[in-house]
Amino acid sequence: VSFLVIYLFWSVHAGALRHLEETGTEVTGLRPLNMLWLLVIAFLPFPTALVGHRTDTASVPIYIGTMFVLSALTAAIVTLAHRTSGSRLPLWGWWTTAIFAACTLIGVVNADAGLYALLALAVLRVVESRVLHRP
Repeated sequence: VSFLVIYLFWSVHAGALRHLEETGTEVTGLRPLNMLWLLVIAFLPFPTALVGHRTDTASVPIYIGTMFVLSALTAAIVTLAHRTSGSRLPLWGWWTTAIFAACTLIGVVNADAGLYALLALAVLRVVESRVLHRP
């Protein structure tokens, strides 16, 4: 599952950087954000292993919280890329970040509920695809 999570975040990140390259836009502040993003990507296997070993109210918030931070960094990079190039800003990344934040908080109280709450991300993707592909 974490491999899929990394792939999804990586593809959004690559899309934002590709967008900047296509528009020929230079972005101030992108390098530190990108460095933090890569750090969190490299860290993600650790909380994944924690949850794989033991699912409790200590490991689950670390796992989901790491994805929350990764989501926030990804959304910030996408926002920066779109604002700098003057194109329309997609807000779906911030909705994803909000869901990760809520799931992290739920996971502090009940680990299983926090993990099941992540299914809200699938609902968000269905809504997103229907809204974006409306005729």
